[in-house]
Amino acid sequence: MRIFRHELKKLLLCPFLLGLLAVFTVYDIVILYDDLSPKYCGYGGIYVAIVGAENAEEGAIEYYQNFYNEFSAIYDDLDMNEIFKQKMSLYYSDVPQDSAYRKWAEKNYAELQTRVENIRKTGEADGNFYPGPAYKIHKKLCGLLSRSLLESMILTALGVLYLMDYERVNAAEGLVYATKCGRKVQLKKLLAGAVFSLISSAILFMMPLAVFSAIVPMKGLWQTSVSAFTLTEPTTFFTYPFITWTKMSVFGQLSASLGLCAALILITAAVCAGAYFFARNSYFVMLGSGVAFLGLLLLPYAVPAGMWHTVSLMTPPVLWYSSGMRFIEFDPARGEWFEAATAALWICISAAVLLAGWRKFRRIGI
Repeated sequence: MRIFRHELKKLLLCPFLLGLLAVFTVYDIVILYDDLSPKYCGYGGIYVAIVGAENAEEGAIEYYQNFYNEFSAIYDDLDMNEIFKQKMSLYYSDVPQDSAYRKWAEKNYAELQTRVENIRKTGEADGNFYPGPAYKIHKKLCGLLSRSLLESMILTALGVLYLMDYERVNAAEGLVYATKCGRKVQLKKLLAGAVFSLISSAILFMMPLAVFSAIVPMKGLWQTSVSAFTLTEPTTFFTYPFITWTKMSVFGQLSASLGLCAALILITAAVCAGAYFFARNSYFVMLGSGVAFLGLLLLPYAVPAGMWHTVSLMTPPVLWYSSGMRFIEFDPARGEWFEAATAALWICISAAVLLAGWRKFRRIGI
């Protein structure tokens, strides 16, 4: 425990890491302030109109009523089977009609249509929220998470590799790693790096979220369904609500996304540590991690449509890039359990890399 505390203290007092954490935090807050600049009414004024308070401004009430009249019937004719056909023709036109992949995707959208019918039946679509096209709260929240996740993964990699390469950089490998007992110090370094990554990530996520909560009144709105028509945000080719695979509130989706981010951060720590055990050079591992991240992010563009294309999407970079559509219908290549299956797959991969690397490092020592 003494060694663990000492290693964690190295990270908590490292000027470079603390400075980078401060830069990331300030940058996120500045960007968030810019993102939250309202186009029509102030957040406070439109919030009063949303909750139906008597002191609501006439302009805010009129705007919200016009939005309500325009979008309240959007579920009446919403057909996910038709959207499936349109998306397949746009993105996967080369997929044969009778292929197993197309049948699998078609089945997913048939289930989504059942979900849409259930939303209509239960009235889940009627929850009040900030009008999507003008305020795009969902996009801004997800943009916040996307930035914070990428920054957290960078800090995690830097922190873990800084500790694990400390002896090599300071020419102390021969002294520390001469015995099996000495080599086990690396495991305590990994644990300290993981704890630091969670602490720094909590700051990177919570500070902007605190600013968001201070600017945007959300009392009574966190429990609104993500699939409510009020959250509808037009995309490049389509305009329809966010269809979650199961009933999920705004707070519920935020919580699930934060849990997924925590898993991705720990996966980053494990993969970097495992790679270090093989390469034993933090510079090579950091460079390789960056190349691998970009490669996995671009991989789906090189894989033809089909089941292997879906597999190519099951990577941490893709989960980061598509942060705005987690647990939501997004792409015919992604099914209901896409996020959970991807996280589970990479937990297994990272554990295997870490275990294999440790076994190699433990045997050869220096």
